[in-house]
Amino acid sequence: LSGATISQFIRDDRALGPAPGHDFVKRFGINNTISYMNDWFKGLCCFKDYKIITYEEMIDDPSNVLKQVLSFLGYQYTKQNIKDAVEYSSFTNMKMIQSKGKEDNELNLLKSYKGGYGKETTRVRKGKKGSYLEELSGRDIAYINDAKKYLLELHPDLIKRGIKY
Repeated sequence: LSGATISQFIRDDRALGPAPGHDFVKRFGINNTISYMNDWFKGLCCFKDYKIITYEEMIDDPSNVLKQVLSFLGYQYTKQNIKDAVEYSSFTNMKMIQSKGKEDNELNLLKSYKGGYGKETTRVRKGKKGSYLEELSGRDIAYINDAKKYLLELHPDLIKRGIKY
């Protein structure tokens, strides 16, 4: 999909070829993404314990989400641990860490992280919920919303928490 527009990417339905246990693997397009999410949600029935968190929950209350995750994992923590971790991982701090080395010849701390953060592109985006609404056309948003409405099978835990997509 090199050179494709976001509109083309959202609507792409191509298969990439055979994969173990499958005839083809579809990796692009909103319909394929939703299919993957549905399979992932269904697969959770195989696990006794799991914790689903959403980006929106992390933005709304990062301290509470971090406490829930650490408790779920059985880690001990203090209020100061939570405060420090949330402050360090804040959007403002991530932007500052990413910019180090570009402006003042200091080490860009994100370069050492897996995934190439901070190397050539800006990886820390806007840091707010729903920013995709500013980047997609009305037609693309309607296409995605229709796909979610008709195809997405949210996990019951998310539905109980009032999460809607």
